Amino acid sequence: MAIQALMGEGRDELAYALGDAGLALHPDSEDILAITSLLSVVREDWPQAVDLLKQLIDMQGTNATAFTHSMLIRSLRCNLDLAEAFEACGIALSLYPEHPELLKEYDALAEALGLGAVQR
Repeated sequence: MAIQALMGEGRDELAYALGDAGLALHPDSEDILAITSLLSVVREDWPQAVDLLKQLIDMQGTNATAFTHSMLIRSLRCNLDLAEAFEACGIALSLYPEHPELLKEYDALAEALGLGAVQR
């Protein structure tokens, strides 16, 4: 049974356990990293989400999507790592310079860090 189906049926704990087992068996699997990072976000385990998303981005390199970068930035924000989130946002914008969500995150983080209007 797919993890998504388990989540849809409210069987979250089993979905988390399957994700963790998959990660233990296949720590270098891009698919497993993607799934388990999203599961970490759902359960608000920000340190694990950050760790897994960083691994995923490292694995994907310049092929990492704007969505993956955005999830890392949000996870860093939720983990109260605003400076690191701002740095991650700058990296994401170097790959996706016109992405509206990343631009919005960048401006919000700059304001939260007291940087005011900063050059992108």
